[in-house]
Amino acid sequence: MRHRAPFALPLLALCGLFACAQADAAVSLMRVGAGAGCDYRTDVLPDALQSAVDAVPTSIPAGDAYVIRVARNGNYVGKNVRVFDRSVTIEGGFDTCASASPGTANTEIDGTGAVTGPQVYIDGGNEQRREVTLRGLTVKNSNGSGLFVRSANLRLDDVIITGNTATSGAGIRITGEWPGATLRMYGGSSLTNNTATTGGGGIHCSNQATLDLASDTAVIGNTAAGSGGGIYIHGCDATINSGGAGFAGLFLNISNNQAATGGGIAVSSSGTSVASNVVIGAGLSGSGPRPLIVNNTASGAGGGILALGQHVQVSLYDAIVAGNSVTAPAGYGGGVVATEGANVGVARTHARCAVEHCSRISGNSAAWGAAVAAIDGADVTVSGTRIEGNTAAQGGSAYLARRQNARLRSANNVIVGNTGASVVEISPASATAPRAASVLFLGDTLADNVDAVRVVAAHAEGQVAFGRSIVNASAAVPVATCSACVTQVTMHCNVFHSETNVAHRDGITSINANPGFVNAAAGNYRLHSAAWAIDWCPENTGFLPFDHEFSPRPVNSPLPDVSGPYDVGAYEWNANLFQDGFEDR
Repeated sequence: MRHRAPFALPLLALCGLFACAQADAAVSLMRVGAGAGCDYRTDVLPDALQSAVDAVPTSIPAGDAYVIRVARNGNYVGKNVRVFDRSVTIEGGFDTCASASPGTANTEIDGTGAVTGPQVYIDGGNEQRREVTLRGLTVKNSNGSGLFVRSANLRLDDVIITGNTATSGAGIRITGEWPGATLRMYGGSSLTNNTATTGGGGIHCSNQATLDLASDTAVIGNTAAGSGGGIYIHGCDATINSGGAGFAGLFLNISNNQAATGGGIAVSSSGTSVASNVVIGAGLSGSGPRPLIVNNTASGAGGGILALGQHVQVSLYDAIVAGNSVTAPAGYGGGVVATEGANVGVARTHARCAVEHCSRISGNSAAWGAAVAAIDGADVTVSGTRIEGNTAAQGGSAYLARRQNARLRSANNVIVGNTGASVVEISPASATAPRAASVLFLGDTLADNVDAVRVVAAHAEGQVAFGRSIVNASAAVPVATCSACVTQVTMHCNVFHSETNVAHRDGITSINANPGFVNAAAGNYRLHSAAWAIDWCPENTGFLPFDHEFSPRPVNSPLPDVSGPYDVGAYEWNANLFQDGFEDR
């Protein structure tokens, strides 16, 4: 049945705002539910919703659209829904077929007793991508994925996918074989309590599909026996912004997911597979919500995020990675781990955010590398980030770098209040040879880390370099110890708390002194106006043009220069910020 009312007039009105393909474009409405007023009655037809979907033509005039309204009073238990080779909008939440607008509760599509397989199967066919929208629906209790997507551009708006099971992609499985597929989640859509026996408890994305999660979405409480308790990405492009501001952040986030590796998010590639490019925190304003990857758990590695494979690129901008954990006695990467050649970047892009510390990795735990780990040829860069309150049972409360030329570069970071025998661990003696790995500090502040018997512990082929950085700890704690690799420690233009185990330093511009923090006890590691660390370093190409908060470098203070105008540590002193020791902001 094709009903032009009541949508024809609103659609024509929209033509004033958007280009319409033809003047008489129309929206055809089909109503599914129980009782009078329904075009497809669940109390009459054995499979009313599927009948409505099958009634949508495979070819419709340009500009026309088909909308299926699914009333809450219908029975949608134990039936699979298949949308094949069609463009359509399926929207629920209407109390009855006579309701003019949706209520506050979704229509439930319940897979209990259904034939094994995806509860909602969307396949655009092999010739073109179809446009499909699901709105105001809850898809639950399927044995074989809640939702499967292929050859379609799918938009989810206020859709809940919960309590589903599958081998992989228990909540959603999207695959991008020709002609491709896109999944976009908006409007409070969520994946909760789905369970996969391999990868992707919440979402499994593969074969060059595209995934887009807006800020107002959630992936919570999902489980995978393998990788990616929340999200598993293999050969996909993804933008992940899930995270609410303020109170909304309690239920809009990626949280409480569990897996063997990559408790929150796992991103992988293998062999000659296509690349996986993931951006977490794309296009967000400084005052808006930020991505939240919090309280996820892995038994082996990557409590929050795992990046694995040489074709993997993961970029985090202004994100919070907090409270994630790895439970294995020898596990690593409580917050973020990159391995087997993966590239990971963590960065701040705004001078100010809705709350302080735009980019933050905090409160994560693991045996090794509680905040960030780079393993087996991985390349990791962390900049402009607050790394705080992470706990390592063995070593590397902030960083771990080990095996096969793994590289970790750290710039303009504030690394404070972490707990472990070392703040940084490089090529632990237990690591498999070759153990060449390196960590570079450039313009960092490391201070007040707890229980450290050394700040940096390097072993075998491990390498560490300090440039223009502050290291502040108890006087008896060595800055760096290096077993069998003394010549691989380099230092230039730093302010240290002690000369103990500081080898190969520049004796003119690397000193042991109190750096001059404004109020370290209150967490303020900016420099007061008479600080030793001000105007200590010469101009050279090693400095970034800005500091931790995007203040410009250098700012030449009224103090006499020691070797140049650049300050040591994450913050450049700036008179415009009134950071003279009398304020604490």
